[in-house]
Amino acid sequence: MRYLLVSLLLLPAFSARAQSIDRVEVIDRAQAYCYHPWTCTSANLRASCVADYDSLYTVGDHLGVPYDWGGYVSLHQFGVDIRNGLGAGTPPYGAVAACTTGVDCSGYVSKCWDIAHNTTSSMGNVSTVINRTDLLPGDALNDPGNHIELYAGTLAGGTPYFYHAAPPNAHMNWYTGWAGVQGFDAIRYDHVTSGGSDLGTMSNPIVIDHWPYTDNRDTTESQSDILDACGADWTKDESGREYVYVFTTTVPGILTATVSDGAGVDIDLHVYQDLAEHDCIARHDSTLDIQINACGTYYLVLDTYVSGGVDQAGPYTLNADFTPTGGVCQAKPEYDFQGGPGKACAFPNHEDLSYCNPNLGVTTCIYTTGTNPISFCSRSCQVDADCTDDFVDGCCLDIDGESNFYCMIESFCPVQPDGGTDAGVDAGGGDDGGAGGDDAGVGGDDAGTGTDEIPDAGADADAGGDDAGSGSDSGSGSDEKTDGGTDAGDYSRTDIDWPPDDPGEDCGCGGGSAGSLGMLGVFLIFFLRRRFVS
Repeated sequence: MRYLLVSLLLLPAFSARAQSIDRVEVIDRAQAYCYHPWTCTSANLRASCVADYDSLYTVGDHLGVPYDWGGYVSLHQFGVDIRNGLGAGTPPYGAVAACTTGVDCSGYVSKCWDIAHNTTSSMGNVSTVINRTDLLPGDALNDPGNHIELYAGTLAGGTPYFYHAAPPNAHMNWYTGWAGVQGFDAIRYDHVTSGGSDLGTMSNPIVIDHWPYTDNRDTTESQSDILDACGADWTKDESGREYVYVFTTTVPGILTATVSDGAGVDIDLHVYQDLAEHDCIARHDSTLDIQINACGTYYLVLDTYVSGGVDQAGPYTLNADFTPTGGVCQAKPEYDFQGGPGKACAFPNHEDLSYCNPNLGVTTCIYTTGTNPISFCSRSCQVDADCTDDFVDGCCLDIDGESNFYCMIESFCPVQPDGGTDAGVDAGGGDDGGAGGDDAGVGGDDAGTGTDEIPDAGADADAGGDDAGSGSDSGSGSDEKTDGGTDAGDYSRTDIDWPPDDPGEDCGCGGGSAGSLGMLGVFLIFFLRRRFVS
C-alpha cells in the first residue's frame, strides 16, 4: 500500500556531520524514542501559534515521542518543550509549527543516525543505495518525498520489522512487511560502522547482581549518548556519553555509590527510577548516598559532564553498595500508559478516548455499536496464547467470519465449561448494558480519565469498511506522514514484553472491515485500521 506524500518544501536540507556511528547506537537511539515515557498536561493540548490546533493527545501518561510534522528534536529538547507547554505533536493533515514538539519520519531517522535534519528528499546526500539483501540493522528504506523507515531486523516468523515515526508516535512497524516499503530504496548511512557492543546502553544495561559492586570503564567507548540532563538538577550539562547500570531492590535500603576519574575526566553519578531525564531522582559529581524506600528496578547512570562545550569523557572506577535498612517497601511510582491492550479507544463519536498505542503492542480499536457501545485496543492473533499475557482472561477470535482474528477482552470470549468467565455477555443481546457495563472496567477504564485521543478521528469516522480515508492523499502534506504502526524491540523497560515471537497477520495498514461476531449476533464489531497521509 502506497501513500502519496509531497516533499517538505518548508524545511531546508542540511548536510550530514561527517561522523561515524555504530549500528548498535543507531538501534539504541531508535528504541529510546519509541519507549520514551512522558506525561501530557493540559498545556500540551494547545499550540500558541496554531489557532485550530487539535492535539492527538489528552492529559495522561504516554509512551513514545509524538509524531510532529517537520520535527527534529533530541529527547532532552522534547522534555524541555513539554515542560514549557508546547503542543504535543501535530495531528494528521496538520501544519509544520514552531510551537509543537516531536519528530517526523526523516527527523527521527536523522536523530537515530546522529546527523543534521535531512528530509526524505535529501537523504541521498548522506547515504548510499544498497541491495535489499544487504540490509543490516540501522540501514533504512526510503521513498524520497514520501517516507523513511529504519530497518531493524527480522522476527522469529520471518517478518521484517522497522522503526519509524508516523502518527501517533515513533514506534516499531512489524506488521506491513516488505509490502509496506514496496518501491522504497534500501539505503545505508555513509558513516555507519559495525562491531560495537550494546552492553551499558539503555537497551542492554549492565546488571548489578551483587553488593558491593565495582566496575571500571571508559565513556569514550560507550555506544550510548541519549541522557543529557537530570531532573534532580537541570542546570548540569550531562550531554556526553554514558554507561547505564540496572539493579533491583526487594527491601528498603541505602544506595551508596562513588566514582573516581582522572585529570580532565568528569564522570557523574545519577539514579533513575525510569529511563527518562525527568525520572532522574539523584545526582552527584563523585558520591551518592540515597535512601530508597520504594522497592523495584532502578538505573545507576555514569554520565559524562560537558563543561564549556568540552566533553570530559574518559576512564572511571565505580564502587557501589546497598545496605538494607529494614521496614516495609513503599510503592514505586509507575506510569499508567494510555492506549494499552484492552483499554478503551477512540471510535466514531467517541474521539475523546485513547488511540491504541502501538508501543504497547496494540494497533486496532475494536468497538461495538448500540446504546452503550464499548471499545478496546487489540491486535491480530492466531491462537489464544497470543493474547493471554496482556488480555486478562482474553481470547483470540475471528471477528467477521473471514479469518480476521483479533485479541478479545474476557466478556467477548466463549463461556468456559465451568461458566465462570462470561457473566457479562448476553447472547440474547437486548441488554447491551451487560457487555457494556461489564467492560467499563476492562475496555472502558480510560473513559473517566479522557487521556488519549484517536490520532485519525476524521479519517476513521466511517469505520465501516472502505479504507477510511484511502482516497484522501490530497497532497496536503509534506515529507513525512504515513501509515500508523507498531513498535517493540528489545528494550530494557521491565513493564513491556513485546513483540511476541510471531505477531501473526498484519493489522495496522489498510482500511476497515465490518461484520457481526457470530457468538454475539446483536453486536457489530469493527476494527479500525488507520491510515495517515499527507
